[in-house]
Amino acid sequence: MSTITLRLPDDLLKEASLKAEYLHMSRSDYIRKAVENFNKEIRELEKRKRLIQESLEINADFEMVEHDIKA
Repeated sequence: MSTITLRLPDDLLKEASLKAEYLHMSRSDYIRKAVENFNKEIRELEKRKRLIQESLEINADFEMVEHDIKA
């Protein structure tokens, strides 16, 4: 596991410390979990965008087929 140095505004660090304490976990574990959750959120966003793009491409293909059938 790698180590990083992270600069956070005092109020954000204080809140993270309080939330970690509330959850009975270390501040490092709390911040690690926050990064994991954000990464998961971004992966899901990327997946939705990819599915939308694929859907648009499929719809465009169907439009071409429909146009050819009408012609």
